[in-house]
Amino acid sequence: HPFKGLATVGTVVSDDKKIRLFNWNVEQDDQSQKYYCYILRFDERKKEYVTSELIDNSFMLPARPDDILEAKDWYGALYYKIIPITKGSKQMYTLLGYDANTSMSNIKLIDVLSFTGNNPKLGSPIFKTKTETLKRVFFEHSEKAYMSLKYEAEYGRIIYDHLSPETPSMTGFYSYY
Repeated sequence: HPFKGLATVGTVVSDDKKIRLFNWNVEQDDQSQKYYCYILRFDERKKEYVTSELIDNSFMLPARPDDILEAKDWYGALYYKIIPITKGSKQMYTLLGYDANTSMSNIKLIDVLSFTGNNPKLGSPIFKTKTETLKRVFFEHSEKAYMSLKYEAEYGRIIYDHLSPETPSMTGFYSYY
């Protein structure tokens, strides 16, 4: 079913049509966000769809978790793009997402979705920088700023805006980037 009538639930489909995410958020009284996500994945062996729920457990996680996470320990985000990738013989999916972090800052993120059996895992050590290898990438910026994070399929690349603090003295205070 296409679920086109769901006005407040986002539906994102991977280009290979094997993954669909149903994702939404609810703003809390303190202006924090509670995120919800269901994954619908086609199991090639069984020729059937398998549903998994991601549980927003962000209040128990570090602000920028750097571990591989289970479905019950998800940090919460709204996903807007799923990019199929293959690492060796393993099929994975790069996710582009958004988190309305606080009243002062927002976060854009790049993560990886993979499966062990039917169990979803988030994070994979595939993002290499000059000094380290990351399992996911976070871009925190001011609520007043807009940051572009998108996938260019024709070039097979993710592009994003450069973030910097308003002044050098604000380095490390991401709500001023």
